[in-house]
Parts: sequence; structure tokens; C-alpha cells
Amino acid sequence: MNSTKIKSIFDYNDSYPTCHTTYATLCIYLPDTSDPNTLSEKLGIQPSRTQVKGEVRNGKVKQWPTAWFLESKEKIQSKDVRRHIDWLLEQLRDKSEIIQQLQIADSEVHISCFWVSAFGHGGPMLDSGILKRIAELNLGISFDIYLEEDDVGETYKHLKS
Repeated sequence: MNSTKIKSIFDYNDSYPTCHTTYATLCIYLPDTSDPNTLSEKLGIQPSRTQVKGEVRNGKVKQWPTAWFLESKEKIQSKDVRRHIDWLLEQLRDKSEIIQQLQIADSEVHISCFWVSAFGHGGPMLDSGILKRIAELNLGISFDIYLEEDDVGETYKHLKS
């Protein structure tokens, strides 16, 4: 038998030709009375950003939910969303018990993926390995997909900077 590795459609493709840009975010929505800094200490991970219900930003009281976010943006240079998700999952290695405790305490934990098509067709793919790891942590996954860069408009320009 030939021991040469056969290229699979499941191999990472960092140049993913149908993708213009992508990244993934681990989103942890906490009970409103929780402190995101406590979660950072518990996980041993510095978040990309946090938000607290009722905090004042730009002179306005924000009513968004209290949350903790970790983004692959600017950490991973790949157009294959699986590479971004994999990076997030690696950050959670050996932290499944903490994730489970958060879920039991009414926190919502999921991965949100941002994906912009280069040509208006094609799309991201997930393989069984990634799906298994997501399922083991009991995480949801969502996709915010734009078919063409022009369709993203001001939102994309803001996220790009």
C-alpha cells in the first residue's frame, strides 16, 4: 500500500479560494449579575472584549447582555474557517468542566463565525473532527455569511479596521 498521504477535501486550505475573509468568536453570554473578569481568571484566558449590561459607553447606558468574547480575528491568518474554530477550541482544551459549569448556571456558550464570499458563491465547510469537538463541549455554532464584499457595506468596513 502506498504510504503517500492522499489530499482530502477535509484538509485545511488556508487560501480557501471562495472566501474573502473569515474569523470566529467564542461567545459566552453570562447572567447579568456576573463579572466577565471573574470568567477570565477562571478560564486563564484574556478575552478579546467584554460587555456588561448597564455599563456606560460613549455616554449611553448599554442594555446589551453581559458577555465575554474571544476572537480569532488578528490571531489566525487563514481563509479556512475551520482553522479559526480549531484555534478557539484549542483555547478551551482542558476547560470542558468550566464550560459545563457555565452552561448549568444559565450561560449561553457558542461559536459565531463571520464569513465573506470572494465571488458570491461557495461557502464555509465543517468537517467531522471539528463537529465532534464542538459537540463534546455542547456548543452551538452560527454563521454570519455575506455573499459579496459589497453586500457587507459599512458593517464590513467597520469590522475590517
